[in-house]
Amino acid sequence: MVRINTVRALMAPVFLFCLLVISATPANAQIEDTGKLIQSGIDDSNILIREYLKPAARGFGAGLNAGWFNSASTHSVLGFDVTFRLNAAIVPGSDKAFDIAELGLQKITLANSGSGITPTASGSSQSGPEVVVLETVEMMGGMQHTLELARFTMPAGSGFGYVPTPMLQASVGLPTGTDIIIRMLPTYTIDEYGSFSLWGLGVKHDLKTWLPGGDLIPFDLSVMAGYTNFTTTTGYTVEPGSGSYETDPGNYDRPETWDNQRLDIGSSAFTVNALIGKTFPVITLYGGVGYETSTMNIKSIGNYPVIIPEKLGDFYTGNRELDIITDPLDIQIRGTNNFRALAGLRLKLLILTISADYTVAEYSMASVGVGFSFR
Repeated sequence: MVRINTVRALMAPVFLFCLLVISATPANAQIEDTGKLIQSGIDDSNILIREYLKPAARGFGAGLNAGWFNSASTHSVLGFDVTFRLNAAIVPGSDKAFDIAELGLQKITLANSGSGITPTASGSSQSGPEVVVLETVEMMGGMQHTLELARFTMPAGSGFGYVPTPMLQASVGLPTGTDIIIRMLPTYTIDEYGSFSLWGLGVKHDLKTWLPGGDLIPFDLSVMAGYTNFTTTTGYTVEPGSGSYETDPGNYDRPETWDNQRLDIGSSAFTVNALIGKTFPVITLYGGVGYETSTMNIKSIGNYPVIIPEKLGDFYTGNRELDIITDPLDIQIRGTNNFRALAGLRLKLLILTISADYTVAEYSMASVGVGFSFR
């Protein structure tokens, strides 16, 4: 059996970004070891891990698209603000579980009769069903033999139906009613988790500058667009465990065979919004409609152990053996949010601002922020 907490290794760098600014996140959830999924082969492991991580990736992408603004107005020339926001995407019920039987897996099947429903990373904290990895091979004489390569229980979810994404950004006013918004986290390395970085660039423009008598319009009108990119690289180790299988000492018993394994994770998000708002002495109300997209890519780099049927010449022996697969995971998860609507308010106390808004979408979003503003 191969031992590695693959899901924790996959998502820890992403959730660590949250841990830098908040004390508790889904990274604290007890996610069962799922490294054994690699034993199911490249195709099945990519499908299973993709389905398991889908809500975390989609929620994280939606969070990267949130928190760009706390009003529909723009700054005066060289006016600026610095704002920290905490966004929490709400995972819909449909993404808290999936049915193994509907995935078209090649080697994995349920170990027992019953439901194939199993939780995703944001689903129930109860473990899923037991599954087996089977492969039918042709032995000498043409006899067909089904060999069990692995048996394991599908992992539990975190029991936490939210995906938090904190964000720190600054914006500055330019001429012609335009704001430039910058998000930046230079590459940062923590030994246990690896390195990660974030950057984003946005622009907001006052539409009233183009309307006749725009200064007489008693509310704010603007459009904004923003792009955010998050990347992380983390080293980890998947090693052969104990089990009944043949090994080739010349290839698989050397520790360096499993060196230089790593995960590369990248998430990008883009949003464009039309905003309307009204500013009063202390309170600002704002709302709008928008469009957003996001994508997360997950790749495993290096050599990894896998159990396969042992073969001599053109026929199989009926035994198992240890083999190597290279770069087994190459997963892309696209966000589901397209169009969205939002409403919010901001309190301004001298230079201190406190804001909150709610976004209605497939992955709805609650967001709160605090900052300093010199408009």
